[in-house]
Amino acid sequence: MKKIKQIISIVVALALLLSNVTFAVDLDTNITITSNVEPTDVNREFQVTYNMSVDATTNLEAPAVVLAIDRSGSMLFSDGAGHLVVDRVRVAVERFVTQFYINNPGGDLAIVSFGTGAVAHDNFKYNNTAEAAMNAFRFTYAYRYDYRYHSYQWDNWGTNQNYTNIGEAFEQSAKTVELAKKTNQDTNDVIILFSDGVPTTFKSSNDPNSKTGSYPTEDNQSTVYSYTEGQNAQAWADVITVGYFGAYNNYPLTKAVAQSTLERAQNVGFYTTDELDQVDDLFETVLSSIEYLGTDSKITEVV
Repeated sequence: MKKIKQIISIVVALALLLSNVTFAVDLDTNITITSNVEPTDVNREFQVTYNMSVDATTNLEAPAVVLAIDRSGSMLFSDGAGHLVVDRVRVAVERFVTQFYINNPGGDLAIVSFGTGAVAHDNFKYNNTAEAAMNAFRFTYAYRYDYRYHSYQWDNWGTNQNYTNIGEAFEQSAKTVELAKKTNQDTNDVIILFSDGVPTTFKSSNDPNSKTGSYPTEDNQSTVYSYTEGQNAQAWADVITVGYFGAYNNYPLTKAVAQSTLERAQNVGFYTTDELDQVDDLFETVLSSIEYLGTDSKITEVV
């Protein structure tokens, strides 16, 4: 009898322990204990077997993503093979958006663009369909050839394109998440920032003293501001950074500064390439790294 009591005590203690476990995801947990009593060959002795199972059902929202995409003037430069940087990036982003909504039913996606300053599309609005997100992106990144200046120009609203303000892009992305959190606390938030350059300003104003040059060889106010705001944004969301730095192949010190800035700004992923035709592959990798947190998935564990 003493042995049976000990077994019962151990099983009950284990059940109580599991019922108070804090899982990495939000779960509805049900613990079931069954027993089976069989007589042995020895008089007045019984063998008691206990089985315990844990059933858990997830109760999490699909991811909410903020895409912060560079809109500085260098995005309208040619890659030397007849393609603009923005053309390659647009293909990659549109594929990302399409597959994101396929993988994440109920997901949300917002667009932030940045040049000298940063702008959250449609007043920090999240889009809950692929069509809406795609329209927002295409509107923001439409461009034309301006024969007066013999160069490409952005079509629609946005910021001055002369400089790259990565720090403000993180600020606007974090604010997008923060405003959404006021109405929905259960979102799983990710900020994904893409840039093809090094930060060149730490203010969105035209103050010349806030501009730090296009080819830095070490950290400056713009780079520190940028990665610091990326780290600050992690209070609201996981941060992933993506960079294309092929334009700096002849400037290795500047390339190192650009890479270091984005690497220090993130907490869950930094992806970079020197080949423009590999940007699409980077966004595919980013998409696969975003864990899909669906609803009504079931976990069963038998102890």
